Amino acid sequence: MGFYLIAIGAVFFVTLALGWTLARALRSLVAKGDRAFPSRRASVILFSDYPEDARPRREAEVLLRAGFEVDILCLRRLHNDPLHENVDGANVYRLPLERRRNGPLTYFLQYGAFLLAAFVFLSFRSFRRYRVVHIHNMPDVLVFSALVPRLLGARIILDMHDPMPELFRVLYRLDENSVTLRCLKSIEKWSTRFAHLVVTPNKAFKEVFVARGTPPGKIEIVMNSPDETTFNSSKFPKVDKALGFHIMFHGSLLERNGLSLAIDAVDQLRHRIPDLKLHIHGDPNRHSAEMMQKVDRLGLSPNVDYHGYTLLQEIPAAILTVDLGLIPNLSNPFNEINLPTRIFEYLIIGKPVVVPRTKGILDYFQEEELLFFEPGDADDLAGKIEWAFRNPVQLQEIVKCGRIVYMKHRWKVEQRRFLTAVEALLSPPNTCEPGSTELILSTQAKAESRSLVDQGFRD
Repeated sequence: MGFYLIAIGAVFFVTLALGWTLARALRSLVAKGDRAFPSRRASVILFSDYPEDARPRREAEVLLRAGFEVDILCLRRLHNDPLHENVDGANVYRLPLERRRNGPLTYFLQYGAFLLAAFVFLSFRSFRRYRVVHIHNMPDVLVFSALVPRLLGARIILDMHDPMPELFRVLYRLDENSVTLRCLKSIEKWSTRFAHLVVTPNKAFKEVFVARGTPPGKIEIVMNSPDETTFNSSKFPKVDKALGFHIMFHGSLLERNGLSLAIDAVDQLRHRIPDLKLHIHGDPNRHSAEMMQKVDRLGLSPNVDYHGYTLLQEIPAAILTVDLGLIPNLSNPFNEINLPTRIFEYLIIGKPVVVPRTKGILDYFQEEELLFFEPGDADDLAGKIEWAFRNPVQLQEIVKCGRIVYMKHRWKVEQRRFLTAVEALLSPPNTCEPGSTELILSTQAKAESRSLVDQGFRD
């Protein structure tokens, strides 16, 4: 792993040298025609696919509605995806790369190639005078691809979806004091210093970044709330619910997300809950194949349906057909501070959800607002699922309480927070500071946010 970090470091320093040279050449050129450039152009860089990756899509759409012209550089999900197209007003440029999860070498080779491509893309398009460059991690080091735009006056936003040290510690079972982990923490520190604004989705992540040296006033929390236009139950025709008790798992089919634990719980409950059915939605991979083999070994095929990859737009309809959502994340350093977006995706549709009792979730939800189980405990998970089956009335009361929390953080509120932070970043010096959006929220905006909370189930 250390060798891979050294290789990425070499690419990084070569990138810096090239960027500095190119920026000096461009600076005098673009200064002459400064007035000819529109003032609201933004670029978005993500090592993922667009528009399938929900958070980058939602935030790009906020910029578009605010009058920005938005260029997006990303990967392509399928080999036949067009390399360039306009998606709802955004100019999307896709590299002929597909993200693969085949170990650390594959990750670092892909990261290095994408970093270099992003640097070239931003450098040679700097004549467009981007006002904002919005970089989504992972990797953190991707923020340095914006060196030339930054030197030419662009404001840089680093969107920290996940803390890389905690995630890589889980992925590769790294020791807390390993050289690799120390390198990742140093990269994170320098990356957040390079950015003008750091955006992250929850309190626990912010606390981690602050503890490692990022000034708290530089960080804005914009939660990963689902888009209400997609997760709108009224858009889908009502269907007659199938017989039995149906539970659902959706998302990345990775070991840390606890699908194996869910299967163990179903194995315990199949004779205690009539017609129990677990529905699994997620991209097929090696882990999903192992889990379906486990289902076959346990004789659970009648109780488990694997639906494969499901488009985000189709997830709300799937949620409508089940009785209970399941987030069986295992106990580890990353999951302890994570707040899964799937919680809100169930609550917005009005469905109950079972979640692990972790700090990232408890920062926002109390015991009576979700159905909690002890992380990694299949017996406790099975017990909570059975309780949900036998206590439907009490379960709906929990849903109502959870919905109140969701309403405080719905996307209509969070998108205003994001846009306010961007506008603060572009304001003249001393007007306000990033990370303090309340300073420029109007009284009308605050009242609107409060009214959204008060609406409750009226939506």
